[in-house]
Amino acid sequence: MLWLLGGILVGFINAVLTVRTVTKVRPEVNYSMSAVVLRGLFSRLGLAAAIMLVAINRGIGAGLMAFAGLWLARWFFVRWVQRGYVPWVWFDV
Repeated sequence: MLWLLGGILVGFINAVLTVRTVTKVRPEVNYSMSAVVLRGLFSRLGLAAAIMLVAINRGIGAGLMAFAGLWLARWFFVRWVQRGYVPWVWFDV
């Protein structure tokens, strides 16, 4: 059960990082947007890979629970965005 909650937590952090990355992309800035997008990508992938590696080392059940948590958080975020509940202003940087 803790692995499921850990997966949901990492999935939520991934969603917040996604929103922050999308918010930072602006055409009028002078620095490279690809660096911002790649930094966000590698941080999200790193978090997901870290929890999956630790969970799988604990056992197949823990790995499946962590994967289920990541999957549930991702779909909750997709539904949240579809309904228009993403407060883009909160993440304005």
